[in-house]
Amino acid sequence: MSRIYITHGHGDHWLGLARLTERFPGAEGLATSEVLARVEFEAGPGIVARMVELYPDWQNLRTLWHSSRVAIKRKALGSQ
Repeated sequence: MSRIYITHGHGDHWLGLARLTERFPGAEGLATSEVLARVEFEAGPGIVARMVELYPDWQNLRTLWHSSRVAIKRKALGSQ
């Protein structure tokens, strides 16, 4: 696998990117600037805190969201 295209910014479409890039080190996570903007919103502290509040078992969600968001940001379409 060489490329992972994030089709839109909902968490169920990008949360696994960190794990996929660990499993496939050469893979790139690709997203448009619009998708990346939505990811930034969804990964914001208010949304993550609310999700952890609703689902206490999701304590590791903060780390997963952060690492997946960083993977997309680093590999966003049109950036180096």
